[in-house]
Amino acid sequence: MGEILRPFGRNRLGDNRTEDMEQNESHERLPEPVYYIESPDDESVLVGIDVSIYRNKSTTDAIISWYDTTHERTMTAAETQTNDKCFAFRRKEEEGGGTYYFEPMDLDLYNEHVKGKLIDGKDFKDHNDLIDAFLSTIE
Repeated sequence: MGEILRPFGRNRLGDNRTEDMEQNESHERLPEPVYYIESPDDESVLVGIDVSIYRNKSTTDAIISWYDTTHERTMTAAETQTNDKCFAFRRKEEEGGGTYYFEPMDLDLYNEHVKGKLIDGKDFKDHNDLIDAFLSTIE
């Protein structure tokens, strides 16, 4: 299998799992470019950009990777679920556990849950401006 294309030329897994995963993985990206992330177990999550799921065909684990405007985050999921627009996963207990919910970012979610937690929370005139602003943080 050839090298898996990774956005921005980065090694998205960032550790020794990369080589093993590339030999035996499937990769998918969530359909929306930006997500609001909520976790009752982890107050450090808020925004997910370019969310990817790497599934190892030899185990039930999935590696979830995203950018959060300042750095890349990678977690191993013991279980994942997807419905119409949303995605959720339960992090492996060995990594600290917790449940994470991803909902496509929109102006209402941004204004209600995200804006007040940002150092420089801005107002946006429409959805496209909001998404473009988040995407510009990973260019």
